[in-house]
Amino acid sequence: MSSLTWFVNDDNPLFFAAWPAEDAVVVYQINSGDTHLVNELGAAVLESLQASPATAATLFKRLYPSEPLSNVAINKFSINLLVNFEQLGLIEKTLS
Repeated sequence: MSSLTWFVNDDNPLFFAAWPAEDAVVVYQINSGDTHLVNELGAAVLESLQASPATAATLFKRLYPSEPLSNVAINKFSINLLVNFEQLGLIEKTLS
């Protein structure tokens, strides 16, 4: 069974900046020069995918190790974060 693996392209690295007492993180994309303002969860997702590619289920378990894994949770996670980040050009996917 194949599934989508999400990743940050090594040729287009992301850099992160956060300030104390702020809930948002600035993400800078070096190749495009774009900056994005994301919440702490979004930054954790991007940092994790930059460190190593993952399926939505694997990434969900990395971020929420004590939460039960369900198709509903994975689908919401994928739509709300991964697909959005892909549309912004921050991450990519491959069929594995």
